[in-house]
Amino acid sequence: MMILGGLVLSSCNLAASLTGGTQSQTFSPSYEFFGQSHTMSISFAINDDEITELTIEPGAASELERAHQWAFAANVRPFVLGKKIDEIEIPSATGDEERLRKIFRGVMEELRTK
Repeated sequence: MMILGGLVLSSCNLAASLTGGTQSQTFSPSYEFFGQSHTMSISFAINDDEITELTIEPGAASELERAHQWAFAANVRPFVLGKKIDEIEIPSATGDEERLRKIFRGVMEELRTK
């Protein structure tokens, strides 16, 4: 983060922030499950507080967990794309793994604070 004459610059796209254009945010949560470390990369494109693009790249240590991550990525998209950040709610029926919903909800909370 850099402070420039009272203007706070963070990791978001400065031009987008100043002109109201599209900005992007990427998160890389990690978690433990059945003794293995897993990761995901979750990227958002945001225009006027609306999510216009969502990319979830699985990074699980096991094939089974990677399949759960792919399924979650496909299932969560309709609840996110085209929605304002503050309006997004991830229902319990999204995907088949509660741990992935909790991780994604945590990412959404972090996104709301940026």
